[in-house]
Amino acid sequence: MQALQKNNELICAVQYLEKAHELQPDNADVLVNLGSLHLQLGYLRAAESNLRKALQIKPDEASAYSLLGNVLKRLGKFADAVASHKQAVSLMPSSAEMRSNLASAYLSLDKIDFAIEEYRKAVSMQPDSAELHFNLATALQKGERYEEACSSFETALKLNPGHARANMNFGASLRALGKPGEAIVYLRRATGIEPDYADAHWNLALALLMSGDYHSGWKEYEWRLKIPDIPIRKFSQPLWDGSVQPDKTLLIHAEQGMGDTIQFVRFATIARTRVGRIILYCHPPLRRLLSNVQGVDKIVTAGQPLPEFDIQLPLLSLPGVLEITLENIPRMPYLHAAGSLKDKWHSRLSSNKFKVGLVWAGNPIHKDDHNRSCKLSDFTRLLKTPEVIFYSLQRENADASSIGRPEELNLIDTGAELTDFADTAALIANLDLVISVDTAAAHLAGALGRSVWILIPFAPDWRWMLARADTPWYPSMRIFRQSRAGDWEGVMASVEEALKELKELKS
Repeated sequence: MQALQKNNELICAVQYLEKAHELQPDNADVLVNLGSLHLQLGYLRAAESNLRKALQIKPDEASAYSLLGNVLKRLGKFADAVASHKQAVSLMPSSAEMRSNLASAYLSLDKIDFAIEEYRKAVSMQPDSAELHFNLATALQKGERYEEACSSFETALKLNPGHARANMNFGASLRALGKPGEAIVYLRRATGIEPDYADAHWNLALALLMSGDYHSGWKEYEWRLKIPDIPIRKFSQPLWDGSVQPDKTLLIHAEQGMGDTIQFVRFATIARTRVGRIILYCHPPLRRLLSNVQGVDKIVTAGQPLPEFDIQLPLLSLPGVLEITLENIPRMPYLHAAGSLKDKWHSRLSSNKFKVGLVWAGNPIHKDDHNRSCKLSDFTRLLKTPEVIFYSLQRENADASSIGRPEELNLIDTGAELTDFADTAALIANLDLVISVDTAAAHLAGALGRSVWILIPFAPDWRWMLARADTPWYPSMRIFRQSRAGDWEGVMASVEEALKELKELKS
């Protein structure tokens, strides 16, 4: 109601200024105010037009350039927005607001260092502004300069303890620094200030799960269903609550990545004991692999019509309704490679040498890919290990040629033959070890019960927790962690030593 009233007031103000403009067509101030009102109402084209007219009349009007920059940013014209804000700053270099607007425009272009510089200048002009400290902190956070970000978030919260977004982002930065316990404190404050703050609940879930508190973590994890950036299919059928309903057909629909599907499909076996039938909707490359999952009666993929079902649940909601904790995660291998496919690879991999599958890069569109993936060149020394044959499990390995000829590195490219995960599973079943960054291939090896070494960044995904070399999710997995952000060299040194020791044991 208040929003509607404000909107009506803005419209009345626009009508008043339009009449004023008719009487004074060369009054730049009227046009600037009119442009400002149009911006607030979301009439972006009208706002742009009026502000450009104002600048024709009064080309040194800093506020017009600043408002125009905001309009252009809203229109997605980020480079033009930066240019307009730079004009505003050149006319009023001591304005913290205009420098902050310029910084925001720089962020839209991912020019993070430029944004940080402008925010620092703005903060120096208004050191008592919690919002400016928050803006600086978020830019530092975006640049993954988490220690500096935390310092600025802390300052913002001293000035305004009730700043929900500052509490949330402070918590997210602390989690990225491997401090989930501290993160939880600030994330709970954020949800206390704004109980419906979905992003805060989501980040709280990640911190709780990283710390091993699955009981609380799964409850908060459900808030992902309210975040637009996490696409989850919507159905009219009710969500399953985990109760026993033997006459009902349950649709479990995959979400997020294929690694998530491989990891969480294990819970279908438990769910099947409580319902009459289970339909699994999954990614097409997983169809053949998951066709033998115990508890799944039918698999459907994209493009296929869904059979009738009574109740439904996103796949990653299963551990919550099934009350899964660290202690009761099903640990036995639950996926199996098809015998005929295994035999095909067995006949080809008859060498007596130690056979290692290798994955160095994950999904390039994953938001954390730049941290999770490494380069094949990082494995140069490892690939020269004597009496070891490496098999690339990458579907795409374009950079393989950049570090030498495959025969020099004992690297065999099998990517073209891996049409789906059933093929990959069959190959893995014939290997002695899989070494992988955090990808679906690592989950697959673990689900098959095969030896797998996973290489993870300093700020890992929640499921790998902290300060441990094992995981309750996969008993056959060993974790190699970065000791500091970006340090793959240290990880590789540990892997080389471990591989040498393993070879000696095998021999």
